[in-house]
Amino acid sequence: MIRLVLPFLLVFSATATSSYDYFHLVLQWPGSFCNVNRCYRMSTGYPKKNFTIHGLWPAFRNGTFPSCDKNPPLPPASRYNESQMHPLEKMMIQHWHSFRCPSSDGHSFWRHEWDKHGTCSLSRFDQLSYFKAALKLKNKVDILLRLNERNIFPDNDPYSSMRIFQIIRREVSYKPAMQCNTKSGKQQLYQIHICVNKQGKEFIDCKVRIKRKCTVSQIVFPRFPKFRYAKYPCLTS
Repeated sequence: MIRLVLPFLLVFSATATSSYDYFHLVLQWPGSFCNVNRCYRMSTGYPKKNFTIHGLWPAFRNGTFPSCDKNPPLPPASRYNESQMHPLEKMMIQHWHSFRCPSSDGHSFWRHEWDKHGTCSLSRFDQLSYFKAALKLKNKVDILLRLNERNIFPDNDPYSSMRIFQIIRREVSYKPAMQCNTKSGKQQLYQIHICVNKQGKEFIDCKVRIKRKCTVSQIVFPRFPKFRYAKYPCLTS
């Protein structure tokens, strides 16, 4: 009986983490992260001066996000494997950069994204194909270029939040969701959520429930940060 039950539990653990309805591709503006946090570039290289990927998050139809690294615990075979990332390392440094100390080479950030979010899509993606899918989706659009073409630049000036929204919607062909954070009492463009179909290939419309939506008519678009490099391991206080 024990020999029969154990394989069943392992299969259940792997499949229980694979339930979702679509994805959110979450793009982050580094300037808005770095002007309110200690910010370091990775020791392995620099990001592109553009929006970077925060994550590709499986979501439910009600707009909530599952977390698949705890309930039930991930089997070891499903957890992040650093050695699998070598073929994507250059692209990841440029487009999925880790800015927060102590992720000097990015792997702790990517591990978090895969273990918490990516494993929810195990029915569709293994680790390598998950990160490939996110990079491919990100490279389908160039939001910064479209904003620049319409005279919206990351220069610490305020711009119409509705105009930014409309430019992004035109670029992706679907309705995005914009998140703002706050610097010196002013809302600034922080993250963009774009819905993606369950196959992880095409942008779609979907229900979005996120915190910190942009709620004012004018939002600041901060400058791209000048990165410092942490020569020593980060200290925890």
